[in-house]
Amino acid sequence: MRITCGTTLCLAASLALTGACRDDDPATPPPSRLFVAVGAGGTIMISTDGSRWRPASSPTDADLRSVAFGKSVVVAVGEAGTILSSENGSDWTTRSVGGDADLEDVIFTGQKFVAVGGSWNTGSAVLVSFDGVSWQAAETTESYMFHAVAHTEGTLVAAAYLRSDLQLPALFSSGSSSVGGWFEGSGPDFYDSVHVDGTAVTVGGTRINRSTDGVTWTSASLPVHALVSGIAHGGSRYVVVGELGVLYTSDDGTTWTRRTSPLGDTAFYSGVTHGGGAFVAVGREGIAFSADGSSWIAATTSSPAQLTGVTVASWAVSD
Repeated sequence: MRITCGTTLCLAASLALTGACRDDDPATPPPSRLFVAVGAGGTIMISTDGSRWRPASSPTDADLRSVAFGKSVVVAVGEAGTILSSENGSDWTTRSVGGDADLEDVIFTGQKFVAVGGSWNTGSAVLVSFDGVSWQAAETTESYMFHAVAHTEGTLVAAAYLRSDLQLPALFSSGSSSVGGWFEGSGPDFYDSVHVDGTAVTVGGTRINRSTDGVTWTSASLPVHALVSGIAHGGSRYVVVGELGVLYTSDDGTTWTRRTSPLGDTAFYSGVTHGGGAFVAVGREGIAFSADGSSWIAATTSSPAQLTGVTVASWAVSD
């Protein structure tokens, strides 16, 4: 996702538990596992092992902000309402959704994809898809612009900021069975999240936050030397990344160890993911890879563009 500045807001809405089927097939069979990174100018990079990368053909030159995988589909979102989908990571299709709000983040909840963003002209945007192909706009608020989304077992939580100079924190939640019916509350700002054992774990600034219902939160300071923008979880290990080479790990989410940044101490990491036992972090300077989260190396990549989001697609197991 793109990292934006300023005090922001949080929003929550309940998740629907239904699904749908796709009607198109990939041109190329997918690999069993594929790391996918996206970034500026429509850049899409792919890797089967996380350490050696190559570009994939992209149907857009719009900046891509975030990428997610679910139901055997990879979805990337970005500026001016851009949504792309792929069933193999190599062949991508632009999806028509209407509207021109910048989409800043997309997640897969286990049942559906949810993309969020916003526009200074129209306010926040929420788009939902059960298959990554067909998308529909969900009820939202015109007073805010969203920049990140997370989920618990039954609730969506989206971070946002007010469309004015008064950027006051708030939380909107819903007890309905669809994304909508927003009610105002309060909660911590965040820029990225993971879902761990029914809990939304989010990071933003220098804090890590947890909630099991999207309404009540616990928050703790991270012992980091700069702002955090991404979090991943795999096995029993957390990894957080951020600006100025922020690269920390924890095996309990409480005690953190700083790791050496292979891209330098001034590297800006914007996202991180876990798959196949490995971690991959992406950012302005390129891609970092770790087989265990402790020792990191610079990955081999030809991408000259700033990368903003990364995920791992696994077609080898049921998703």
